[in-house]
Amino acid sequence: MNKNKKTAARMASVVLAGTLTLSGGASAVLAAIPSEKEEVVYAMLDASGDVNGVYVVNQFSGGTIVDYGNYTSVRNLTTEDAITQEGDEVTFHTDADKVYYQGDLDTKDIPWNISVRYYMDGKEYTPEEIAGMSGALELKLSISENTKCDENFWDGYALQATITLDTNQCRNIVAENATVANAGSDKQLSYIILPGKGADLTVTADVTDFEMDAITINGVKLNMNMEMDDSEIQDQINEICDAVDKLNDGAISLADGTGSLVDGAGTLYDGTVKVKDGAGSVKDGMTSLNSGIATVQDALRTLNGKSSTLTDGSAQVLSALQTIQSSLAGVSVNADQLSALVNSSAQINAGISSLVAGLSDMNAGIDSYYANLETAGITDVNAYAAQNEQAAAALGITDSQRAIYGAYVSGGDGAAVAKIGELAAAGDAEALALYQQYAQTGDASGIQSYIQTAGKLINVETLLKADAAYIAGSNTLIAGVDGALDEQNGALMTGAVALRDSYAQFDAAIGQMVSSLSSLAENMTTLKNGIDALTAQYQTLNTGILEYTGAVGQITSGYGQICQGAATLANGTADLYDGTTGLVSGVKELYDGSTDLDEGAGKLADAITEFSDKTADADTKVTDTITDTVDEMMGKDVEVVSFVSEKNTNVDSVLFVMKTDAVQIPDEEEIDTTVQEEKTFWQKILALFGVE
Repeated sequence: MNKNKKTAARMASVVLAGTLTLSGGASAVLAAIPSEKEEVVYAMLDASGDVNGVYVVNQFSGGTIVDYGNYTSVRNLTTEDAITQEGDEVTFHTDADKVYYQGDLDTKDIPWNISVRYYMDGKEYTPEEIAGMSGALELKLSISENTKCDENFWDGYALQATITLDTNQCRNIVAENATVANAGSDKQLSYIILPGKGADLTVTADVTDFEMDAITINGVKLNMNMEMDDSEIQDQINEICDAVDKLNDGAISLADGTGSLVDGAGTLYDGTVKVKDGAGSVKDGMTSLNSGIATVQDALRTLNGKSSTLTDGSAQVLSALQTIQSSLAGVSVNADQLSALVNSSAQINAGISSLVAGLSDMNAGIDSYYANLETAGITDVNAYAAQNEQAAAALGITDSQRAIYGAYVSGGDGAAVAKIGELAAAGDAEALALYQQYAQTGDASGIQSYIQTAGKLINVETLLKADAAYIAGSNTLIAGVDGALDEQNGALMTGAVALRDSYAQFDAAIGQMVSSLSSLAENMTTLKNGIDALTAQYQTLNTGILEYTGAVGQITSGYGQICQGAATLANGTADLYDGTTGLVSGVKELYDGSTDLDEGAGKLADAITEFSDKTADADTKVTDTITDTVDEMMGKDVEVVSFVSEKNTNVDSVLFVMKTDAVQIPDEEEIDTTVQEEKTFWQKILALFGVE
């Protein structure tokens, strides 16, 4: 039974509690046989609920009466007209407007099995034994179907059970689900049992010299035309349906947006790979350049150290010339090395330019990502993620659904049924309805349907929450990358552009330096020839040596600064390569995540579309379910039949009055002078409700 059915059941119970009365009035005289009548069935029970005897009071309009019943005896209760009984046929004639006659049945079967059990301080006693005892009383009243009788009475008749306790003898009375009324010093505990439902009722109290009046149980067919005002429920269902439609539209937009995100992430990933490759080329070129520059620096230092020998003095000119000749023999300015230096510098320059271009492509990819989101109608990603959270909350999943579905996931059907029983015992209304349906019918389809519905809602909720978290995280990551790539303020883009411009100047300086070194290589030959001529022309050579050594010192000093710059640049390009490697890894994760998100969004859209289709006519289904549930509870489709004989086909109503013996302390001096047979029909009816 779903929540709407339970609401209808509670409403029906409230109405029933105020309308459980005898059907009044009789119809006009009926000439056909059998005669039109009303039946009141009296069952006299002992204090344990066992039936001692059953008799029926039949009510007719005046005229010739024909009735049927397996009576052991019959008696006219209102007139002196004689009654004829032949087999199961009863006939008589009366001029009275109303006539009642009593028939004693030869059966003790009534539609309900009734049991009353008594416990004092945890031990069970018979009614005779417990009378006059003091202590902690526990009274258990059980009502179930007697399958020996026509099932119409079980399926179509409601019961009102009343237990009366004297508060002078009973204190701390606890009666769960009972309607409690005070009548003088008595407390009347009333219970309503709907058609087709049994009962296991428990009353506890602290008692002194325990006695108890008779328990009365009245059964009547409900004749109520209940028109349910389900407008509020319909409004809520319509709101849910509208929310599902919006959720469906949002899920489709999300799927479109995640598809665009995947495309943008793929473009971004391709760009970062190119940046990484360019940074690798820059790193390798700078490593070679740094090595070549270091080699040239060592050679210049050696040359400069040798040049100082030229200034030692004319006395050692020959020794100095030999040293210079030996040093010059080891000096080699190779044109290939100079060419490699120029090529490496050009590669570095091109790699830095590719880096800047790749960062620009990456920035363009992010702009395309945001543009695609706007095209899909998503202008505020965080708000969109919040909508998913709201959509998850709007599903209205109850604690009962979570608990029962969680038990099903962990332990299957058995665990789910056990959890339902546990929640039902704790008073949970949803679980109680499921448990009662399963316990009465043995049909688990209602539980399975409930679990499937709960599972779908919980899975949808999980997807929505995961999607919201992923969207928020992805937006934060992309926003951070976008900020770093901003051409005006982004640290990464600004640094890359500055590196490109600075290295362009450095590359030009390398070209100039190589040109100078090429000229130096040509002059080295001239220098060697000059040294050979110095023997004859020392004065001229000495002057040239002084000029030459001064120039070499300047070159060596300037080249040291170039070395330091090249080393710093090499370290920077290595850091740049490491950074781009990490960037590629991060963008790859972004691409993989967006792919998973796109796949999940597609599944979510399909699931929500299916959910939307299935809930399209939810309002009609709810109305039909409420109507069917109320009709079932009220026994609307149950036909009124005679309890006495199936030959009585013209019965307006049947009422059951069942009453147990009282629990009393034996009093030998008290003599019961009441003659049951002397009471009129209406006196008996009034006595049922405590009116003498």
